[in-house]
Amino acid sequence: MEQSIKNNKEKRFNEKGITLVVLVITIIIIIILSTVTINVVFGDGGLLEQAQGIKDSTEQSIADEEEETDKIMQVYANEMATSEEITEPVIPNGTIKFGETNWVGNGTATVTVSASITGMTLQYQTNSTTGNWTTIQSGGTITNLKHGDKVYARLYDGTNESEYEVKNIIDEIPPIVAIEVTNLTYSGVTLNVTASDEQSGLATSGRYTYYLNGAQRTSNMTSSYNYTGLSASTKYTLKVVVKDNAGKTAEVSVIITTPERILTVKEQLKEGDFVYYIDGTSTLRKCAVLYGPENANYSDYGIQIITMETLEQVTIGVNYGPSTSGGKGYSSSVSGYNNSITTLNNATSKYLNTTYASSVRCVGTLPDEPSNTYAYRILNHGVYPMAATENCKSDYDQLVALNLINIGTSYALASRREISRGDLESYQIWSYSGASATEVTIASRFKNIYSGQSQYYSYAQTFNIRPVFTLNPNLNIVDGNGTENDPYVLGV
Repeated sequence: MEQSIKNNKEKRFNEKGITLVVLVITIIIIIILSTVTINVVFGDGGLLEQAQGIKDSTEQSIADEEEETDKIMQVYANEMATSEEITEPVIPNGTIKFGETNWVGNGTATVTVSASITGMTLQYQTNSTTGNWTTIQSGGTITNLKHGDKVYARLYDGTNESEYEVKNIIDEIPPIVAIEVTNLTYSGVTLNVTASDEQSGLATSGRYTYYLNGAQRTSNMTSSYNYTGLSASTKYTLKVVVKDNAGKTAEVSVIITTPERILTVKEQLKEGDFVYYIDGTSTLRKCAVLYGPENANYSDYGIQIITMETLEQVTIGVNYGPSTSGGKGYSSSVSGYNNSITTLNNATSKYLNTTYASSVRCVGTLPDEPSNTYAYRILNHGVYPMAATENCKSDYDQLVALNLINIGTSYALASRREISRGDLESYQIWSYSGASATEVTIASRFKNIYSGQSQYYSYAQTFNIRPVFTLNPNLNIVDGNGTENDPYVLGV
């Protein structure tokens, strides 16, 4: 056992010895490596020395490059200075001045231009600085300019030019506008515009814009506008805005009040109503509606009124006793009879006032064909058959129906009648005598039963005339109530 213990001690001793040897060897190796490292880093030609050399070399290279760059820049600067000194232009020195814009009408203007120095050429262009320049004397006038143009001016010495002076041609004055109101009715009115613009001129489109109570009605080139669809007895503001070619505008407005609604003769009149009429002699006549809008023949007759009095007397024929030769007196009577309707109608013509009426006739003719122009030759009467004419019937019946027939005096009913009774032939004109329509003989023929010869008689007959007028359809009723004591008053 002691041997065993001894052996174990020797074994542990041997093991410790080996460990110390290994430790010593490790330390020696570390010392050797450290020495090598120090020499590599800090020794001659070591890493530190090599790094310092690289640094010094880099700094020297940078310094050399900067020095070279400075030399190059200095050379370039010298060259630039030399170049500028040689090519820099001599700019003409002087003041250019434009005058005020002068508008000469038709949308064109002129402007003067002047320079403060001599010895230089004064030039201008319009709306451009390229291309050909126009030479002008100082104080000269540039013409044919328009709104929106730009005028450029410069001084030029043949080689060099000055800076530009610019003049803008601007129309800053709005148009001049005046208005007039016409044709004012209960339902419409016309606004007439007078406008002018002596600068750029009135606009070539949308020149006039019309408003009603602030709302635009239309925009056009027409200097008048008819406002329609208005209400009676209503206040309205009418306005027009006028524009020129520069876009400047001027506006004018007016306040109007539409009148009370006025009825037309077609809307108001009826047969039997009473109407005042100013005739062609400027005399106010009381008339009555003979044919009105309600009549079945209105489209042919229109509205016709008849005077409530007779206006003058007309004589037809001449007095001449019995004759077998058909002498002058009888011939005159025959002519009077043949032309009687024309004579009666012509007598009424002086009373026609075309402001209110389109035609006039003597009562008793056809309402739509008053001439009754057919030829009767009572000489050689056998060639033409005798026939009764009743052209007065239309007027007569209408006068009776409307209680307008009797006005206290007799008057002609412009229709002719012929009667044949074998030994008697009578040529007559219808007349109203105060009770009924009767015939008034103008000429006659009797057969002498003893001699077998005809005896002719002629008579001068005088008739009162009562005209009938056809009213213009555009007339208005402006006053009255249509009764006999307060007849309607006509207006245009």
